[in-house]
Amino acid sequence: MSENGEPQGMASLVFLEALLSQMAPATQRSYHTQLKRFCALGGCEWPSAAGAAFLARAGIEDCAKFVKDCAARGIAPQSQRYAIILMNQVFLRLVEADLRETNPMKTFKALKFRETEVRRAAALSSKDVTRLLNSPRGSNREAVRDRAVLALLFGCGLRRSEVWNLRLGDIRVSTRGVAYVALRTSKAGRPSAQPMAPWVAERVSAYVKLRWQDGALNTHRLVCRYLQDGTPRDASNRFVNDIVRRHAERCGFKNVTSHSGRVSSITHLLASGHGPRKVMQFSRHASIQAMERYDRYVEQMRDNLALQISFADEEK
Repeated sequence: MSENGEPQGMASLVFLEALLSQMAPATQRSYHTQLKRFCALGGCEWPSAAGAAFLARAGIEDCAKFVKDCAARGIAPQSQRYAIILMNQVFLRLVEADLRETNPMKTFKALKFRETEVRRAAALSSKDVTRLLNSPRGSNREAVRDRAVLALLFGCGLRRSEVWNLRLGDIRVSTRGVAYVALRTSKAGRPSAQPMAPWVAERVSAYVKLRWQDGALNTHRLVCRYLQDGTPRDASNRFVNDIVRRHAERCGFKNVTSHSGRVSSITHLLASGHGPRKVMQFSRHASIQAMERYDRYVEQMRDNLALQISFADEEK
């Protein structure tokens, strides 16, 4: 092998590119982001043979530098932990393919972040969902927008990224008069269409009309932020979550995020007696195993012995 490790680097590059190509597009992007950050710390680019060679020879010191860099970036603790998990998987696969002897990230895999034990997004009851949906009041632009965003999250079970990526032209009506959302990209990387219930369509349509009045075109993003003078501006992906958190705090709810809309809608459908495979058409999960996690949660709640406790008879 040459001094700069190019043969081993090329072998590692080919292996990792083949491995990532089997993953969903969103997962590929997550891995590539962390690989670029890790290789940059070694003065290399990714994807490149030099970057892959750096991965093949990186040690605990390099991994410690990566963990420290994640913290220095100011990203959320959950995201820091996720970055470590992804890089741990990269090194683990390289070891399994005999392209490395050890996994230097293993030391940091179980690292605990004090303020974060990643908590499951809260699933709200029907009563609490109604309170949250009615939290935005008034007819100003922000209230109309927030009502539409909450309706898409809780009424259509959309992911935060899916709501953020929507364009005005993605809100459509079929030839039979059914309003739906055209999702050009999703977590699975496949386009799909999600029908809207009448109450969801009403809220979303009101916001679409408002955006048209602002001069927006069908190619413009649906969700935007407004300056103090009412001028619309592009919003970040986090902005969708900020909307949910703001209204959740107003209602006094804790642990509620943009993902709570998806969790609540799926849990509600399963609790109403719909089977996992039927609900899977709504949730657009890639596998039935993902749906079964929600189904097990509902069953555990139904079968919990706490529901059988009653002291009423003891008083007689």
